[in-house]
Amino acid sequence: MPIFYALSPDVLDNKVFFHSDALCGNSANQFYEFSQIRHQLMTVQSILIAGRSRQVNKIMTYTLSWMQNNYFGPMSRLVDRFSPERRMMRAIAEADCVIS
Repeated sequence: MPIFYALSPDVLDNKVFFHSDALCGNSANQFYEFSQIRHQLMTVQSILIAGRSRQVNKIMTYTLSWMQNNYFGPMSRLVDRFSPERRMMRAIAEADCVIS
Protein backbone atom coordinates (compact mmCIF):
# COMPACT_ATOMS: atom_id res chain seq x y z
CA MET A 1 0.00 0.00 0.00
CA PRO A 2 1.51 3.39 -0.96
CA ILE A 3 2.29 5.64 2.02
CA PHE A 4 0.17 8.49 0.64
CA TYR A 5 -2.87 6.23 0.82
CA ALA A 6 -2.06 4.94 4.31
CA LEU A 7 -1.80 8.50 5.63
CA SER A 8 -4.60 9.96 3.53
CA PRO A 9 -7.17 12.13 5.32
CA ASP A 10 -9.79 9.93 3.66
CA VAL A 11 -8.48 6.99 5.69
CA LEU A 12 -7.79 8.93 8.90
CA ASP A 13 -10.79 11.29 8.88
CA ASN A 14 -13.07 10.88 11.89
CA LYS A 15 -10.45 8.64 13.50
CA VAL A 16 -7.52 10.97 14.18
CA PHE A 17 -8.43 13.97 11.95
CA PHE A 18 -11.70 15.77 12.67
CA HIS A 19 -13.29 18.65 10.79
CA SER A 20 -14.31 21.13 13.50
CA ASP A 21 -14.13 24.88 13.09
CA ALA A 22 -15.23 25.29 16.73
CA LEU A 23 -12.40 23.18 18.17
CA CYS A 24 -9.83 24.96 15.99
CA GLY A 25 -10.63 28.31 17.58
CA ASN A 26 -8.66 31.01 15.75
CA SER A 27 -6.31 28.50 14.12
CA ALA A 28 -6.66 26.53 10.91
CA ASN A 29 -5.89 23.34 12.84
CA GLN A 30 -5.41 22.33 16.44
CA PHE A 31 -3.92 19.29 18.20
CA TYR A 32 -5.42 17.74 21.31
CA GLU A 33 -4.34 14.97 23.65
CA PHE A 34 -6.70 12.01 23.40
CA SER A 35 -7.66 12.48 27.06
CA GLN A 36 -8.68 16.13 26.47
CA ILE A 37 -11.17 15.40 23.72
CA ARG A 38 -12.50 11.86 24.15
CA HIS A 39 -15.84 13.08 25.59
CA GLN A 40 -16.44 15.65 22.80
CA LEU A 41 -15.70 13.49 19.75
CA MET A 42 -16.17 9.85 18.88
CA THR A 43 -12.49 8.91 18.92
CA VAL A 44 -10.77 5.55 18.80
CA GLN A 45 -7.85 4.51 20.99
CA SER A 46 -6.06 2.65 18.21
CA ILE A 47 -6.14 2.56 14.41
CA LEU A 48 -4.76 0.28 11.72
CA ILE A 49 -2.21 1.95 9.42
CA ALA A 50 -0.54 -0.07 6.67
CA GLY A 51 -1.55 -3.28 8.42
CA ARG A 52 -0.17 -2.30 11.83
CA SER A 53 -2.12 -1.24 14.91
CA ARG A 54 -1.16 2.20 16.25
CA GLN A 55 -2.23 3.78 19.54
CA VAL A 56 -3.89 7.20 19.23
CA ASN A 57 -2.33 9.69 21.66
CA LYS A 58 -3.33 12.91 19.90
CA ILE A 59 -5.96 13.95 17.41
CA MET A 60 -6.04 16.92 15.06
CA THR A 61 -9.00 19.13 14.31
CA TYR A 62 -8.96 21.13 11.10
CA THR A 63 -10.88 23.72 9.11
CA LEU A 64 -11.73 23.18 5.45
CA SER A 65 -9.22 25.89 4.50
CA TRP A 66 -6.46 23.95 6.27
CA MET A 67 -7.39 20.76 4.41
CA GLN A 68 -7.52 22.65 1.08
CA ASN A 69 -4.13 24.32 1.63
CA ASN A 70 -2.33 21.32 3.09
CA TYR A 71 -3.86 18.30 1.39
CA PHE A 72 -6.32 18.83 -1.46
CA GLY A 73 -4.30 21.59 -3.15
CA PRO A 74 -0.92 19.80 -2.98
CA MET A 75 -2.48 16.48 -4.05
CA SER A 76 -4.17 18.16 -7.02
CA ARG A 77 -0.84 19.68 -8.09
CA LEU A 78 0.83 16.29 -7.70
CA VAL A 79 -1.82 14.64 -9.88
CA ASP A 80 -1.39 17.43 -12.46
CA ARG A 81 2.35 16.85 -12.45
CA PHE A 82 1.92 13.21 -13.44
CA SER A 83 -1.11 13.63 -15.72
CA PRO A 84 -0.31 15.26 -19.08
CA GLU A 85 -4.02 15.77 -19.85
CA ARG A 86 -4.70 17.64 -16.60
CA ARG A 87 -1.49 19.65 -16.98
CA MET A 88 -2.60 20.74 -20.47
CA MET A 89 -6.13 21.62 -19.30
CA ARG A 90 -4.75 23.70 -16.42
CA ALA A 91 -2.34 25.51 -18.77
CA ILE A 92 -5.20 26.30 -21.15
CA ALA A 93 -7.40 27.55 -18.30
CA GLU A 94 -4.61 29.74 -16.91
CA ALA A 95 -3.81 31.14 -20.38
CA ASP A 96 -7.38 32.22 -21.14
CA CYS A 97 -7.60 35.90 -21.76
CA VAL A 98 -10.69 38.07 -21.85
CA ILE A 99 -10.91 41.02 -24.20
CA SER A 100 -13.53 43.52 -23.22
